[in-house]
Amino acid sequence: MKRLPFLLFLFSLMACNLPKIGSMSPEVRTELDDLADQPIDMDEKYLGLARIVTGLLDEAAAMPQNAAAGAHLAEFFADNEGALQRLTIQLDNWEKNMTPEERMFFLMKLQAQPYTPRLNTLHNGMKNRLADQPEAANQLELIMRPLQFHR
Repeated sequence: MKRLPFLLFLFSLMACNLPKIGSMSPEVRTELDDLADQPIDMDEKYLGLARIVTGLLDEAAAMPQNAAAGAHLAEFFADNEGALQRLTIQLDNWEKNMTPEERMFFLMKLQAQPYTPRLNTLHNGMKNRLADQPEAANQLELIMRPLQFHR
């Protein structure tokens, strides 16, 4: 009986040290920082971010409770806020300087990506799901902000 509190304490310590996976993994954070900081084509930055955000929204949508999904988005935003802000600025400037032809070719490239329909569906679904949680809904929009492409 004296071992039970010790075992519970040991299990709680082990649970705290579980490595993060999916969109919360250190690899994704590094990938977002690289997207923001590396001198690569802007369309590749956009597509890379769209792929990462699709994975994040897939994870959040799989959570049965709205509060857990909102907390998942909040944690992602808090961990990656700097990279998301840098990407927002870069992608806004890129979009403002596109010619109509460049815009059309990029939109065709974007529509050809396998995750594009899923991203749109997930975004709309999460927006509806988080309607009663203003803070979580706001963080969802801040995460999606760099991906807003004005036609």
